[in-house]
Amino acid sequence: MISEHFGALKSRLEEHVGLSGKVRDTSWATWSGDAPTYERTNYVILFGGSPTEVGGARQGRSQDSSDELLFDFTARAVGTSPTACRAVLDAVMGQFFKWTPEVDGRRCTRLYYPPSQNPDVKPDNSIRPPLFFADTEWSFRSFRASSGS
Repeated sequence: MISEHFGALKSRLEEHVGLSGKVRDTSWATWSGDAPTYERTNYVILFGGSPTEVGGARQGRSQDSSDELLFDFTARAVGTSPTACRAVLDAVMGQFFKWTPEVDGRRCTRLYYPPSQNPDVKPDNSIRPPLFFADTEWSFRSFRASSGS
């Protein structure tokens, strides 16, 4: 079930022509021995996937995946320049803002983007030349779908 929720967000991002094939769950790197070589391209790293909160358990029974679940995800826009990073960030915002995930057997709420966020573009100076990144945080709740839906 965790992979289905993650997959719904990943698929949504990849529907954007500029993000197709460019959504990952870790940095885009190839390894040669102990040293990574980072891909110099524009892409998104999608962090998260496990529920951060499980609710709705009734007294006398354990919590399980049929309960209400809260998911928190971080979408990290990565770009080869600050301008490229902002373009990736704009694509993420366009795909996620006011969008509701669809997961089989579940009823999800629309993605929530806290209005206090102001994603700053920052350089990753551990890479030469640096890549640039900006994080946005997204949340949604997932409920077991009623048997009639």
